Formats: sequence, structure tokens, C-alpha cells
Amino acid sequence: MKQAVIFVISLLAAMSSAIVVLTSESPAPTFEPSPSTSGSTSGSTSTPDPDPLFQSHSDTHTNSLFLHYNTLLEQYNLKAAECEVLKQDCEKLGNIAQAQTLTHTLTLDKCTRDRDSSKKMRLKAISNCMKENLKKAEDVYIKSLVKKIHICDEASQLKSKVSEVKIQNQILLSNNQQ
Repeated sequence: MKQAVIFVISLLAAMSSAIVVLTSESPAPTFEPSPSTSGSTSGSTSTPDPDPLFQSHSDTHTNSLFLHYNTLLEQYNLKAAECEVLKQDCEKLGNIAQAQTLTHTLTLDKCTRDRDSSKKMRLKAISNCMKENLKKAEDVYIKSLVKKIHICDEASQLKSKVSEVKIQNQILLSNNQQ
């Protein structure tokens, strides 16, 4: 029976490790456009020019691209944070399901080995109840995995869009400077 318990535990561990979605561990930093500077500076003191990628621009097309970038970046940061929370939830739910499976298996083992029929019936009733709870826990775990995969995929797609728009903005800036 020990072999059956070990087999069940290793099977669950293999299943949970097989369903892993790789996403970026660190979300991209959030950048806000800096207000355009107006007026003149007096004296010889000069301030360093802020990064042109994150400045406000007078050109409507350029400004809309930068606003689009910031919107996408904000959406990505939210999805990445939600993805991380779901990863942690899935890990906790997976641990709960594994513990319930082990407990159910041990109860079934006791039920099989016990010779006292009244005790055997109680253990069988407990085992049936545990089986129902285990099914519910596994269902919740699977639903959480599906949601995690969906949200983390959305975060990954947003990250790609952020990178594309950032490159477009950099190209636009280099073209405007020339």
C-alpha cells in the first residue's frame, strides 16, 4: 500500500509540475510622460534633458503613440500582478489537493486493513466524504489553473505589444531628431 501512496503522490507532483506557464518574473517599470517644459531658463544652470521617449509631444500622432504606450504598459502591469497572484493561489490549491489525496488514500488503506466491521463502515463513510471534498478541491484547482493560464497569456501578449509600441516610438523619435 505504501507503493500506491508513493505512486499517487509522485503522479500528482508530475501533473502539477507539467502544468506550468512561464511568464516574466519581473514586470516592466511604469513610465509616465513628463510635462513639456515651457519658458526659458535663466543663467548658466541647465537641467539634463529628460528621456525623450517619455516626454509629452506636440505632434498629435506622436502624442497618441506615447499615450497608447503608457496605456498598454499600465494594462500589462495590472495583468502581470494578477498573474502573480493567480500563480500563488494555484500553488496553494495544488498543495491542498495533494494533501487531501494523501489523506483520502491513507483512510482507504485503514479501511481495507481494519477487520472491525463497524469501524470499517465509519471509515468508509469518512472516505466517501473525503472523496467528494477531494473532487471539489481538484475542480477548484483546475479552474484556477485555467484562469492563471488565460491571464498570464494575456500579460505575455500585452508585454509583446508594449515592446512593439516602444520600438515604434523610438523609431519615430529618431526620425524626428534627424
